[in-house]
Amino acid sequence: HSALYDLNGVLPVMAQLQDLLPRASSARRAAGELILASLYQSQGEYKRALTHIRAALSAAKQLSDSKLIGQCSFVQAVLHYRQDELDEGVAAIQRARRYAEQTQEPLGIGECWNFEGVLRRARGEYNLALQAYRNARTYYEQANYPLGIAYTIANTGLVYWTMGLYEDARLHYREAMPRFQQLGAEWDVTTCTLNTAILLQHDGDIDGALELYRDALKRYEALGDAEGVAFCLNNMAAAFSQARRYTEAWSHAHRAILQYEQVGNQAKAASARQVKAQALLDLN
Repeated sequence: HSALYDLNGVLPVMAQLQDLLPRASSARRAAGELILASLYQSQGEYKRALTHIRAALSAAKQLSDSKLIGQCSFVQAVLHYRQDELDEGVAAIQRARRYAEQTQEPLGIGECWNFEGVLRRARGEYNLALQAYRNARTYYEQANYPLGIAYTIANTGLVYWTMGLYEDARLHYREAMPRFQQLGAEWDVTTCTLNTAILLQHDGDIDGALELYRDALKRYEALGDAEGVAFCLNNMAAAFSQARRYTEAWSHAHRAILQYEQVGNQAKAASARQVKAQALLDLN
């Protein structure tokens, strides 16, 4: 079920796995708890996922398996990040990196530095984030992992964006985009397209932004990413409002509301309602 990503049918299988684990060997228990943690994470149940990743870590330590301890620590860092527990996340990702260094795996070390960059940006430690991405790129190059290199470039752009250095951000997205295209990383191409559109809108280039939003919208539709579609529609609505094209603004915001409700994101649906309400007011 995990491999097939059939999350609708996975709950009974998860329950069966959970019942079996107390009687399993340490190796199987560690692997099983790691699978359960990953599945709970994919369902957004981060507290339950943390419970299972701690159990996986305990079993991995009994085995003295450095690689497995590092993998569990990495997942733990991601879960802390999802819950906005950034201090705990940094501690976990640094532990994961130490174990990756013990096993001398450049790819694992690169992944740890890359995610530490994510955590540092979230903490507002921009110089440390930029250094983490530089370190990640060095190890990705050693591992001959071009997708990781593209991620570090795009993530560096995001740091510059957060710092208000929009031109630097746009240059990094422009550099990352062809790399993602060459590697067939369609979701990442779409993300770069969307982020570039937002930057153009911020700079007042509404026509350029709308052209890229339309491109990103088609890509999200092809990927079947309903939330990505909604996000594009809502940003397009705001851009139309900025251009005083209020009829198009409210119609796009209305479509965004329907998409957000379809995926159950009521907070974002409320945000789209605000955009629609403002467009209706501007239309009198």
